[in-house]
Amino acid sequence: SSGINAEYGGKVSDAVSELNRYLTTFSCDHESWLELADLYIGQQSYKQALFCVEELLLQHPHNHLFHQRYADILHTLGGKENLEASCKYYCRAAELNSSNVRALYGVLMSSSTLASIGKISAKAKSDNLTLAAWACDMIEEFYKSQRVGKSVILETASVLDKLSLK
Repeated sequence: SSGINAEYGGKVSDAVSELNRYLTTFSCDHESWLELADLYIGQQSYKQALFCVEELLLQHPHNHLFHQRYADILHTLGGKENLEASCKYYCRAAELNSSNVRALYGVLMSSSTLASIGKISAKAKSDNLTLAAWACDMIEEFYKSQRVGKSVILETASVLDKLSLK
């Protein structure tokens, strides 16, 4: 937030107003939608940020980073419904780009959180644990395929073990 304030000379609300005005005319400018989403996130106005990323998804439905961004915001909002939706968007981001490790970690975190809440059925819990285990496997597979040092793989496996999902 302080970086955003510095970038706009402390007048974030003016920047938000100007970007909104600009986007009424130039609604296909994806960089402006991204900038506006960043401003809203900096102000913790997550619902407005979601709207900005929805506009991006409408224009670029095959961009894995926009799906991931949408999922990040939903995950930040929290709550069962938002976590379920974030898990779906993280899965879509991972489907669009299997090298998107951040999306895989998002699947892991969303599904493991959903599995641990008490307001879901036994089947939903099982499905979320299965999805979390799949994400763990994919993350481990990614690091092995990158030929990173054995210490990184062991460290990653240790973190995954601590999450009790391996």
